[in-house]
Amino acid sequence: MLECNQPLHANSRTDAGGNRFQISLRTPIQPEDYARRSYVDGVMATNLHSVWDYYILASRKLDLDDYAAALAPQPQAPLEQLAHAASTPLQWAEESCRLTEVRGFYPPENKHRMTHHYLDQMRPLAEQRVEIGAIRLADLLNRTLGEQPAAR
Repeated sequence: MLECNQPLHANSRTDAGGNRFQISLRTPIQPEDYARRSYVDGVMATNLHSVWDYYILASRKLDLDDYAAALAPQPQAPLEQLAHAASTPLQWAEESCRLTEVRGFYPPENKHRMTHHYLDQMRPLAEQRVEIGAIRLADLLNRTLGEQPAAR
């Protein structure tokens, strides 16, 4: 249900959420173990879904603790408003569908070669989606466990 915050987990295209949109990504980032055979001479043969699941955030080159610390000090009020503007999983999925239709989200059909420029361009959106997902998860857990949301 919270997967809807990663835009490709809910979209209106027929490419299985970017899994069938093949990408050739030039990157110094070593892939995860399961994908090492697809990494040759600094080029990763992958798909747009994997770029969003892994490479955009990994390209910031922070471990999880440092990433959490980097995101934490940002102002939360605008993110809270965005997170609460859509309150149901269906609305979250619709939100993701709209995001994937914005020009530039999908590289042009004939441009399947990608560099760090796309990763840099999409990172603010990807980080925003992580933070919105965290807010929604915290709210869901608070409601499920019967606790009042903490004052923010």
